[in-house]
Amino acid sequence: HLHSQVQLILEALWEVPMPLDERSTLKRLLAKKGFSPAISEWMITNLRPFEGGFIWRFHLEGIKQMIDDYYQRDFWPLIEAPPSGTEICLVRASRSDRWSSEDLSRLEKLKPPSRAFVLPKAGHWLHVDNQPALQMLLMKNIIKF
Repeated sequence: HLHSQVQLILEALWEVPMPLDERSTLKRLLAKKGFSPAISEWMITNLRPFEGGFIWRFHLEGIKQMIDDYYQRDFWPLIEAPPSGTEICLVRASRSDRWSSEDLSRLEKLKPPSRAFVLPKAGHWLHVDNQPALQMLLMKNIIKF
């Protein structure tokens, strides 16, 4: 597996002592580990009140299991030959570390009804890294009115 930002943040989340006394504690902990203020801000939205402190809204072990499952799946057959009447639109972050050179080559060769778009100045967190460009991309190319 690629040692990606997602994996790094999950490793950091396992180290967070729960419950936290306040939301800002999480921001400080993540900043110490080198995460951007934007990621820290987003992560505090994933806290919920619990017995005078805060805990995760999500099940961290469940996320780990889903990511492990994700890495075992191969969706290329579906992407390259979607079922009749199905359109597939992929958005790839320009700074993503998820795509091998073989994957990038396959993306470039996609034919309709599958399409791939590249979002500039974005890593894994598309909606955080370049939200305005993502909105424009969706409005112009994907969302049909």
